[in-house]
Amino acid sequence: MTLARIEILTSAQIEECSSRWLEQTNEALKTRSIDAACLLKVFRRVNLPGYAAVSIAIINEPPDDIAFNSVAQGLGAANLFRPVDRCHGPCFVGDVSERIIIVNPYRISVEEAPANAEMWLETATMMKDKLGFMSATLFQTIAPGQGEYHFISMAEWVSEDAFLSIFGGEDYHAIVAPYQEKFQICFARTTYAGEDDTYSPHAVRTGKSL
Repeated sequence: MTLARIEILTSAQIEECSSRWLEQTNEALKTRSIDAACLLKVFRRVNLPGYAAVSIAIINEPPDDIAFNSVAQGLGAANLFRPVDRCHGPCFVGDVSERIIIVNPYRISVEEAPANAEMWLETATMMKDKLGFMSATLFQTIAPGQGEYHFISMAEWVSEDAFLSIFGGEDYHAIVAPYQEKFQICFARTTYAGEDDTYSPHAVRTGKSL
């Protein structure tokens, strides 16, 4: 089972956080505490007040607490990241910084989860044939009812304009209108640090924010 530790950065100290995140993540990769990681830096908030960045660390085996928390130890000391419950699901990380990642945390109860999951699936199905859409992933907490977010979704698009052409359409709003106050829509970008610039979904990579 693929697991992801997802953390939300709300501090304005984004440059300090990026540097410290990269240092801690590189150490975790060396010790194989994690298999891959990315830091998504938000550059636009669409509908609700949001956050500054999202950290995602991917682990392909069920971790013990020490391994799972290794990335956050250095960052957490400064209270820069606010942990989200451990999440699970298929993990996708984009490879080209010009593309954008749409990140949506869902503040919902356990009882609301089935309806919101159906909404997400309906929108993902609707968007998959649209020009500019690349992929979508839904992360679900493995500790229901114990954290602020039950779902966190990600979608990759080739550009802002490609997504906004759908976001402004009647089909999209007909699906999400009843749920839109429950999740934040933020645009983010990511890039990667490593020995070369070739991205492989099977390679262990470290991400840093632009």
